Amino acid sequence: MSILQDPRHSSDLYTARDSAGNNLLQVTIKYRKKQAFDYILSLADFPLEALNDRRETALVMALATSAEERGFIHRVKRYFAWELIKRGANVHALNSVGHSLLHKSIVYRAHKSALILMWRGVDVNARNSAGDTPLHLLVKSRYSGRSHEQATGLLYHGANPKTPDSQGREVFECALSSEPVVRRLVELVYDYTFDELEQYDLRLECLLQLALIDSPVFERILQLDVEVVVDEDLFEDYFRDLFRIKEKYLRILIERFEDLVIEIIEEGSNEFIFAKAFPVRNSRLVANIDLLLDSTVGHFLVDFFNSLRCCTYYVTWSREVNESRAVEMLLNMLSYGVKVRPSDFLLAYNKFGYGELFKHLLMMDVNFNLSYDSFIVSILPVVISNVTLDIHEIMAKNAASTRVKIDDLFYYFAHPKVRAFMREKATKEPLLAKIDKLPRVPLLKEYARDAFRKFFVQRFGIKGPRQFYTLLKVLPIGRPIEEIITFDRMLYHV
Repeated sequence: MSILQDPRHSSDLYTARDSAGNNLLQVTIKYRKKQAFDYILSLADFPLEALNDRRETALVMALATSAEERGFIHRVKRYFAWELIKRGANVHALNSVGHSLLHKSIVYRAHKSALILMWRGVDVNARNSAGDTPLHLLVKSRYSGRSHEQATGLLYHGANPKTPDSQGREVFECALSSEPVVRRLVELVYDYTFDELEQYDLRLECLLQLALIDSPVFERILQLDVEVVVDEDLFEDYFRDLFRIKEKYLRILIERFEDLVIEIIEEGSNEFIFAKAFPVRNSRLVANIDLLLDSTVGHFLVDFFNSLRCCTYYVTWSREVNESRAVEMLLNMLSYGVKVRPSDFLLAYNKFGYGELFKHLLMMDVNFNLSYDSFIVSILPVVISNVTLDIHEIMAKNAASTRVKIDDLFYYFAHPKVRAFMREKATKEPLLAKIDKLPRVPLLKEYARDAFRKFFVQRFGIKGPRQFYTLLKVLPIGRPIEEIITFDRMLYHV
């Protein structure tokens, strides 16, 4: 500061430049020297509009960020911009990529600078080289802290929300496409964009996004004269969103756009996309499936479920569904004509074990595929459900398979051949330890159980699990014996 204030250098202050062509005012901004900035700015007739080698004025530099600032304007640089604007710096200057100062204030979150630029009459509808107005940039920004306040200022000063960006999207659509979506901002832009006297084309993804953010604009916009526009490349996204929105919005969609919902299910449904819906709140997914099944479009969803390798995805994968609710959901699906697959046995067993859901599935008489490629086959549910085969036949069919799970099998079998099979398939030390604890000589209960199951099937010509377990209920045997025969009771506590 002493050098700057030395009278001997006063004439040099106006002409001095660094290697990048910056004058002293620009140098103070570059290095964030507030005291030196204030002194230079106080000099009479100091050139505020001087350009450096990059064709930048002092104000443009104040509203720019360096690599170490990582996209955030330092507080002192915001002060520089504020002071330069107050001193009459040209607010209409552009930087090297065509951003106006208002564009830069929006991008770098210089709120005060943006407000004073608006008051100074800067063009709020100016486009940058990418075709975006300041309002486009604001709604596309990932920062939502004061976006509503800034949008209010831009709209108050004449920003046109109907101006399309380079992709033909108006501000309302851009606001719904941003991350995160700011609900207050969407509602503000809606009020400045739509009225009851016009007809509008509304993209379906925008309507679904309104439902996803639970915005009252969803119902308000459907009261207008709107034509919903569908993008054929987005049917899978539409299908996924049917399971993510609240029930009240899904019900409105079915009532207002039944044919469209049917088209979404027919064109967008596939197993992979359905699985991707599970990160959403599971209770909502379950509720929406029940609503769809019970609606006029239900049979189309049934056709989709029947095309899957496993129809109980959402029953067995949902963390918020307990077993009693899962049974209720399964019975509901079956009442609509959904077909059970072998994989449903595996998923039900892996989720809830040998419980009520698995026992209900046993009544479906599904032929179990012992070499189901898409799942690791648990041997025990195969034994329980394939009543016409014994454990030795099942082992023979899976001898070469690497996708076999022997968990729980050692609670019911100690036969030497079965024990050898389990040792061969065991992949973890704790499992081997349990197998080693099995008795060398199996209990007579194990032989009796296996012999009875084989005799019972042959004697009554039993073809499937429903017939087997139904007839078993009428036999005059005690509950403990029935539990052993049905594998409800463990024989070995290892």
